[in-house]
Amino acid sequence: MMLLSADVPIVTLKLGSSLNPGHIKEGDDVYFECSVKANPKTHKLTWYKG
Repeated sequence: MMLLSADVPIVTLKLGSSLNPGHIKEGDDVYFECSVKANPKTHKLTWYKG
């Protein structure tokens, strides 16, 4: 007997750890840190700019 299980991915997105949100001005470069917990593991992430 074989049992397969898949969970909904849990995605956490936050502002880059070295950035201070209070000092960001329009035109500044920023970056995000993304963490995904999934079963089975994720093998590809795609970013879109709206």
